[in-house]
Amino acid sequence: MMYELAKALTGKNTVTNLDDAWNRYKQCELVSSLALDEDPDLQTTTTIKTTTTMTTASGDTTSVSHEFIVRGKVYVRNDGAVVYVGRNRFELKAGSVYWAGRKIGWYDRKGCGEINDKPIRIYRPKQSNVFVLAEIRQKTAA
Repeated sequence: MMYELAKALTGKNTVTNLDDAWNRYKQCELVSSLALDEDPDLQTTTTIKTTTTMTTASGDTTSVSHEFIVRGKVYVRNDGAVVYVGRNRFELKAGSVYWAGRKIGWYDRKGCGEINDKPIRIYRPKQSNVFVLAEIRQKTAA
């Protein structure tokens, strides 16, 4: 979070509100601690959940839950990458996500992005030699 705040203060990144900055920080923290099952073919779905509770000076509390659901393995190609999710084939090229030739999403150099307005993360889990695509689900409860 300090890093995000520093980027905002130096003008290298705009933060619309503190909740967005905190959520992005928690997502990055969660990704850094993920580990996949030992099965390299990802036959089963891996789901990682975390909950953070924040309290303001006035005593109000909010809980934010993040759930990473690994959807598929990323196969790197010369001109991009391909991800298979079930029977669907997604192409990753130059920051865009394509399905059946149509652009349906985006991703940045850090692997954060969206597919059909759903947040995703492309990363390589610790102790794994493959990249994966995970869907991020977030729930906020007051």
